[in-house]
Amino acid sequence: MFDCVFFCSKCGLPLCSDSCPKLINHRPECEMLSPARDIIILNSEIDLQQVYYFVTVLRALWLRENNNKQWEAVKLLMSNLEKRRGTKIFDFNQTYVVETLQHFGIRDFTEDQIQEICGIFDSNAYESSGPSRVSCRGLYLIASMMNSSCLPNTRHFFRDSGEMVLVCTRPVYQGAEILGCYTQPRWATTPRQKHLLTTKFFRCKCARCEDPEECGTYSGALLCPTPDCRNPVCPRYPGEANQDWICIKCKTHVPSRKCLTSLAVGTQLVHTRDRSDQKQLIQLIQKLEGWLYPTHYTVSELKMACITEWGDPNFVPFKDVDEIELKLKIKFSVEMMKSVEIIEGEQSRSKGFIIYNLLKTLDHCKTMEIAVDKDILKLVPQLTREIKIIFKDDCGSPVDYCSFIH
Repeated sequence: MFDCVFFCSKCGLPLCSDSCPKLINHRPECEMLSPARDIIILNSEIDLQQVYYFVTVLRALWLRENNNKQWEAVKLLMSNLEKRRGTKIFDFNQTYVVETLQHFGIRDFTEDQIQEICGIFDSNAYESSGPSRVSCRGLYLIASMMNSSCLPNTRHFFRDSGEMVLVCTRPVYQGAEILGCYTQPRWATTPRQKHLLTTKFFRCKCARCEDPEECGTYSGALLCPTPDCRNPVCPRYPGEANQDWICIKCKTHVPSRKCLTSLAVGTQLVHTRDRSDQKQLIQLIQKLEGWLYPTHYTVSELKMACITEWGDPNFVPFKDVDEIELKLKIKFSVEMMKSVEIIEGEQSRSKGFIIYNLLKTLDHCKTMEIAVDKDILKLVPQLTREIKIIFKDDCGSPVDYCSFIH
């Protein structure tokens, strides 16, 4: 990577090619760092990576003197400055952004002003990536005003131009609020809340977070230990620690400590699994289904791992997946499509990636002359129409998804 980088002759920053210095996007950092050209010394890929920690922030700071209208719009966004002070991300930004910019002679902004912009990006920026380019993040001022819900009614994607597109994933009636999700919606309430508090500094109070049953998704539920019941066991009051959980049907109580231990053990087993061993993954799912409800997010994420990893040359290539595992992957794909439709909507990107992996697997089965349930094959025309809609113009879509659209 280091050998392929072009360095701007004016400011010394790394660029993609010799045409980049002429681009208007490069103007802000070039103008502000040109005086420090002689002290910008980049000798390794680590040095290059650290540049990207501050360049985006620098572009936003440049707006104050050069585009006051945009500067004022950026300043309207939440920075959580005081809540972030003393946190790991605050200290990281102090070292790699604030002190670095000061070292390069950027003295027109106070430390808090720079930290405020860092906070605005960390609290509001959207990340974009594509198969043919590195990931990046940017502020999309209108989209940043959108509130979060753990049952969102929209998804977003990016075009190659960097333009962000917002699409409804379920019906939105006149006067209803347009909602995104600031976290991973397939997670259970506890990890969602922890992530939002750590990164966005707020506690979500959407309908799903306030409901012990998570609006019927049961993403955090245990399996009732009563042999003849096996219904979801949920906390009685969302967000309260040290409370017994209760079965929604037979009302069996499960002590808080036992619930927390079960969840902790499950998480540990997932984190220590061998991603190249599909037999171990199957056994792990079967073991966890003995005490976690079938739609628990840990079980769901393991099923998603089967869907995305089995057939991926980087993990478990198709040649190492036997017929039983292929049919299990197909079964999980159908299950997870229904699950993500409930949580994320019928046109979510998650569903798009599940369809992509399912079609790829069905294509492999056809090549290998492996029989597939006729009811599954009947879904193919509808699935090809859906994936075409979901991934249209999406620069982050699989590069070969069109090959499965016949």
